Amino acid sequence: MAVNLSKNNLCINQIIEQKNEKITIESDEIVPDIKPDVLSIISSSGNICLHKKEVQDGKVRIEGTVNAYVVYIADDENSSMRAINTNIDFSKNIEMKDLKSSMQLECTTDLTELECKIINGRKISLKANIQMNLTAYSNENVEYVDNIENKKDMQLLNEKIRNDGFYSVGFNPLIEQYIMIVIICHWFWFERYYLISKEEYEWFDSAIQKLDDLAHDCYKQGVKHPRFYCSELECENITEQVTNLRTLLTNSKPTE
Repeated sequence: MAVNLSKNNLCINQIIEQKNEKITIESDEIVPDIKPDVLSIISSSGNICLHKKEVQDGKVRIEGTVNAYVVYIADDENSSMRAINTNIDFSKNIEMKDLKSSMQLECTTDLTELECKIINGRKISLKANIQMNLTAYSNENVEYVDNIENKKDMQLLNEKIRNDGFYSVGFNPLIEQYIMIVIICHWFWFERYYLISKEEYEWFDSAIQKLDDLAHDCYKQGVKHPRFYCSELECENITEQVTNLRTLLTNSKPTE
């Protein structure tokens, strides 16, 4: 019986590179004329505002501002509590070897520390530690199988389903192998199939954490995992794996 794969295309954001960068900026700030001298610092806090992300081949330039808020005890008769608002501009060039100017870049920041010290009554020193988390994406058209004509339910004997781990295991009599089915969720759901041993199948009842670890490893390595058999996502399969997919989902051995 002829087997026809119905395919569709989908544009997805593919993560190309991720990088974490820590930077430190320092600035001396003059107490405004309308404010009294600083006697002691009570607290310092702030937030970060990003103004610009200039994406180039191999690097990105980030520009932003740290908005600082300093509370202090004034050197006056009443030892009153006062506050200073100030802004510290910064810029940073960060190398990302796989980054291309056509890619999208997501940057999140965290002000991990803002330290304030007194230089003298009219001047304070600010030191800000910033954590930057960068992710580069590319738009990629992928082809996937959305329907298989003459498809039957896969023969998976004694199937055990791990709902929390998004995978299941069982024995396929057609290829006479134990199989792990790992559910992959991007902007759509699809399945990847991996070959496992009988002993690993039995981990479901005797050593579930070991089986969870194997499933996680398969998910993480994807098609590069040595146990990878085939995928519902067409672009992930080579010729042999396309044949494997047809075999699994039509319950018919390929003709010689």
